[in-house]
Order: sequence, then C-alpha cells, then structure tokens
Amino acid sequence: MSKQKPFKVGKLTVRCMAGPKGNLWRWRVEWYPPGSSGSPSTRSIGWLSSEDAMLEASRMIITGVHRAKPVKGQPITVSDLLDCWMEYQQKRPRSQCASGSVATRGQSAKRIKRSELGPMPVTALTDVCLVDNFVDNCMLKGLSPNTISYDYGIIKQAIAWAYPRKKIRFSVVDFPKVKLPTRPSPGNSSAYTYSHRTPTNEECELVYQSIGSQSSVERDCVRRNDIQLAFLTAWSTGARISAVMDLRWQNIDLDGGWVEFTKTKTRKTRKVSLSDRLCKSLMEFRSPQTGGCDRVFNVGNYPDHVDGHPGRRQAVSRQVRKACKDLGIKPFSPHGLRRLAADTMARSGVDVATAAQILGHSVEMMLKIYRTVNEAEIESAMRKAQLGVSPGYQQSLELELVG
Repeated sequence: MSKQKPFKVGKLTVRCMAGPKGNLWRWRVEWYPPGSSGSPSTRSIGWLSSEDAMLEASRMIITGVHRAKPVKGQPITVSDLLDCWMEYQQKRPRSQCASGSVATRGQSAKRIKRSELGPMPVTALTDVCLVDNFVDNCMLKGLSPNTISYDYGIIKQAIAWAYPRKKIRFSVVDFPKVKLPTRPSPGNSSAYTYSHRTPTNEECELVYQSIGSQSSVERDCVRRNDIQLAFLTAWSTGARISAVMDLRWQNIDLDGGWVEFTKTKTRKTRKVSLSDRLCKSLMEFRSPQTGGCDRVFNVGNYPDHVDGHPGRRQAVSRQVRKACKDLGIKPFSPHGLRRLAADTMARSGVDVATAAQILGHSVEMMLKIYRTVNEAEIESAMRKAQLGVSPGYQQSLELELVG
C-alpha cells in the first residue's frame, strides 16, 4: 500500500508520517502561525484513517487550537493539562502521595497522551463522543478494564485539580459519564483476566521452580534469583508484590524469624513471621550475593530511593506470566498469591481477624475482596450445618440405623 499524499484543510496541511497499521496511518498537522516566517508549527494527531484525519484537522480549525498561543501555566491540549497536573504531583510531599503512586499516575498520563485525546484541545474533554471513542479505542488496544477505568479516573483527577486553579473553564461536572468496561469478578469466567485468578499451591510450586530455571531475564536487568525469591516471599507472607519489592534488609530479622512491611498501600506497618523455607532462602540469598546492599531485591534500572516503582512489580509479573506459559498453566498475577493466602488461612481454620491482620486489611475487606469460596467448601459447609434437620429427626434417623 503506497504512502498517503498530504492534503490541505483550510490553512492546515495534513501530512502522513508513518504507516500503515491495518487501514490506519500516523498523521501530523502543520500550519504557519500569523506573522511567522520560519518553520511551521506541527502537532501529531495520531493513527487515523485519511477520513478521520481530515475530520480532526477540521475540528482543530473550528476550536482554534492551531491559532492558540501557549501561555505559561495555561494548558491548551489534553497533553498540556496532564503535564501540568503531573508536575504538581511530583512536587507534592511524599507524606501526601507516595513515590510509587506518582510513578503509576505518570504511566497512565503517558498512555492518555499517546492516545487520540492527547493532541486535542482541553475542551474536547467535554465531548461525550470523543471520550466514548477514547474508551472504545482503549478496549481495541487490549487494555484491561481496570486500566481503562484507572485512566478515565486520572483525567477526572486532572480536571478536578485544574478547574479551581482557573487553568480550564469547565469542571468535573462537565466531564462526560460514559459506560466503562465491566471489571470482571472472580466468579465470572466469561470475563476472565489473569489478574483476577487465584492459583493453587501446586501451581505456585511449579512456577517457583520454573522461574529459578529460566536462563535469561535480560529485559528486566535482574538476576533470576531476585525474581524467584520475591515470588516466594509474596507467596509465603501474603503481602502485595509492591511491598515485597520495597523491602530493605533492615526490615528483616533472620534470627528472630520475622519481616516488617513498612511501605504498604494502607500505610500501616505490619510484622509477619517468616516460614522456615523462606528464612533459609533469605539467609542463602543474602550472604554471597547482596553484601551490604540495602534493598533486598534489585530489580530493573530504577532509582534506588524511589519506593513502589511500578516497573519493579511488573518485572515479577512478566516472569510469572512467562513461567505459566512455559508450563501450560492458566496465567495469574503475583496479586493472586495474596488471594491464595487468604483462602489457605481460611481453609486451615485461622481466625478471620488474625488473617486480616496478616494481610493488612479489615475483616470486611478481606472477606469481600480476597476470600473466594469453591463448590467443595459449600458442599462441606452444608453437610456440617445440616440445615433443615431438627434434633428429633436426627435421633430418629440414628435409631433406624442402629435397628
């Protein structure tokens, strides 16, 4: 397929820069601002068909975004708005917003800026059709329902921040409410995603052994022992993988047999006992390999002072998915280990309040989010409870059996 030829829409020149991807091309709009004699101003409008590129150029003329002159602190496009908001996020005290949260929001902002919304004027965020198309395109790209909902929420947060500061002329009330993809529940197999699956202990053992035997993890710049031991730590403690990856040696007492998680989502410090297997593995891991390094798991080329960086936990997730694929196991995420911990403790008869304390959640949240009940447990509970059977009926039944 030959490259698309440039065309004009009013005083704008629409030029094809790359492609195709299917029937889509990457387009750029060029124009000469009034009084300009140098190079043209340009703006990428993303991957579109030629017809959509023409419509986007027409929209730019109608909204006047190509004539707007940037004013310091005043966002013109959605990308500008997100840049201003992220600059504010990075300056906030870490007591108000953790470094990992800022990094995650930054990744979301980058996704939105790369989408068709990025180069559009901020007023486009009041157009229900454009926002709805953004959600639809995210689904076509294969983004998960949770990711799409998170990105949608990031746009709302940016608007809520900008409006009272008079950076934009519309508030969150004007931001369209569109139908977001349904977040799959653990019991809804038709809406399965790997992040909502709870593995079995047998599957975890296979994945653990597989990670240790993988010959290379060049993409994550890490020794496979780091990934393998991080997996075992999350499996043995029920902690979030982000909390595991932020562990420091000063938080671990190998002689006393406990680990203290200080960098948690709920910002509540909690102490958990180490299993014999995990304690032995940590002892073997520390002495010959890590020396005086403060961080337990050195995964990826990320700043050591930045805790909760999403890249660290994503490195573990990638290796777990790779191991599942190699073993032919239905994939799961490291967060599935947390649900497995809740289920294992419940089935072992651990007190609910104690299990909730170990996981760092309230009893209500633990039962609502992490505890899953299978058919075997329901059947066992029904037999044990003997619903619909009175003591008199039970005695008569026993007499019949004796007779």
